[in-house]
Amino acid sequence: MVGVFTWLRMAFSRGSVLERLFSVGFFTVHYGVFMLGQGLFALMFFMPEGGLSESEMQDITLGVGAFALSHGWSFLVHFLWGLEREHADAMQEMGRPYGRIVIQHVAVLGAGWSLGIDDMAMAGATIIVLGKTGLDLGTHLVMHGALRSPDEAEDGADP
Repeated sequence: MVGVFTWLRMAFSRGSVLERLFSVGFFTVHYGVFMLGQGLFALMFFMPEGGLSESEMQDITLGVGAFALSHGWSFLVHFLWGLEREHADAMQEMGRPYGRIVIQHVAVLGAGWSLGIDDMAMAGATIIVLGKTGLDLGTHLVMHGALRSPDEAEDGADP
């Protein structure tokens, strides 16, 4: 979801069409490779031998849907309808998710390495999801001013 909405933020940011097209294209390839690597490691470490049950697939679908609603609402309210779009630059937007992705990579690799036992796989995945949700919430609050000092909020500076 982070990648999808970063892509949208770049596509709808200010700047020339050429800059936005380049940024979106580069981001799609670069971020896609990052996420492919993370996905392969996650599957390697956390996929049960018999695959996922129907109940587990429903849980994953529910989680993806919740992320989509959360990030979609934030995109609409803060970026398209709010003032963020006026200050958005495609190149800046492209760099935003990488700090989170590095943390996610470390979490997936660390949890997979330390919890590689099949019985612990769901516990490890749960820890990652809860950690990512907390990180997303903290990032959202900082990004949209809830945790900014009054001076930062007034000048509109990005954290």
